[in-house]
Amino acid sequence: MVEVIEDRPFWRKALYLTILAGRESVWAAIGTNGIPWLTNLGFSESRAASFTFISGFSAIILVILVSYFSDRCTLSVGRRRPFILAYGIFMVLVALGVFLAYFDEIGENAAMVVYFA
Repeated sequence: MVEVIEDRPFWRKALYLTILAGRESVWAAIGTNGIPWLTNLGFSESRAASFTFISGFSAIILVILVSYFSDRCTLSVGRRRPFILAYGIFMVLVALGVFLAYFDEIGENAAMVVYFA
């Protein structure tokens, strides 16, 4: 027996399409500005292109893996919440690591940025 899924309302489709458009805009900006920006930092063009390719490819793989494991998650807090929390903690740690790595280059302005943030 085939189950018929109700058609989604237009506002949900429009919201989803705006999210997709935002994601594609970010990838377009990375593609057009990422390689020149990395070459200005001193990387060769081939290495900068490799970074851009690897970031996109790893994002695709991570989306597939996180989707697979979150669909099979049976925790009482829900299927997605543990992954969202783990990703949030990971991003905070990465941001902290980047900030600490460039703290010497930022110098005295870093204290002002942290103070005003």
